[in-house]
Amino acid sequence: MTHNKKRNTALILEFLKKTISESIINKDNVRAKVAYNIIKKYYSLTELREEKKLYDVVVNTFLSENIDDSAKLSIMEEAYSHYDRINKIKLDTIKSKLVKEINYKLGKDTYNIKLDNYRINALVNSLWNTRSRMERVKYLGVIKDEVEKIRSFNKGKVKLTEDVDPRVANKYVLNIIVEKYNERFKDLLPEQKEVLRTYMDFVFCKKNDDEFGKYLTELKTKLSRELQVIRENIKSTEVKHRIDDICTQINDMNDCPCKSGVDRTLKYLMETQEVISKWKVL
Repeated sequence: MTHNKKRNTALILEFLKKTISESIINKDNVRAKVAYNIIKKYYSLTELREEKKLYDVVVNTFLSENIDDSAKLSIMEEAYSHYDRINKIKLDTIKSKLVKEINYKLGKDTYNIKLDNYRINALVNSLWNTRSRMERVKYLGVIKDEVEKIRSFNKGKVKLTEDVDPRVANKYVLNIIVEKYNERFKDLLPEQKEVLRTYMDFVFCKKNDDEFGKYLTELKTKLSRELQVIRENIKSTEVKHRIDDICTQINDMNDCPCKSGVDRTLKYLMETQEVISKWKVL
């Protein structure tokens, strides 16, 4: 995989940040100020800022141990879709001016500074050039392998891209997915939307496992009670049997976020919410 680090928005920013910190250590405040002014000038521009956010989204997603492969692929697809809408002509023009200014004011050796998670950012940069979902699925495995190497090297301590606030990236992802989900699922019941929002909040905002597990347990109990009320007030034997089956399924469903299959539990609970909504009017 080829990679041009001088065209990588995320890496250029990290090079500039490192330049600032190293310049301050070396008491070269003039150089530090030049690097700072370049960041302030270019990374306030919409196209560069949006691309950098998407880098952070994908990198932080893959570095997270709380997100499963299916969710990672979905986030990667959403990030790619969002990236595809950026004005590339304007973006390339901005990048060219940025690189020229760095070369002129700071020198080409700026790009030789050693950075943490360099290869992950390089892989994400290559991701934007893919043309199919199948190609991006391959990147899922490649990036995962790279993350495992980092974890092994750091004995389980994975360092995120410097100075990236995960909460900002997570909120950005959340906004993208909520926007997309609102476009596709306009007919969802309010209670189903609440389940999705709670789940997304857990995944992307890293809520405590126990807290989300408690939410699932309470939701299962609530739905079981609602089903029993319907069972007591309905005459159809067929529906009564169906309710019994659903209650058994709900009780058997996994409600521990630390185990696999929570996504299936949520899907089943949402389907149950829809069934209850229909049976209430019988």
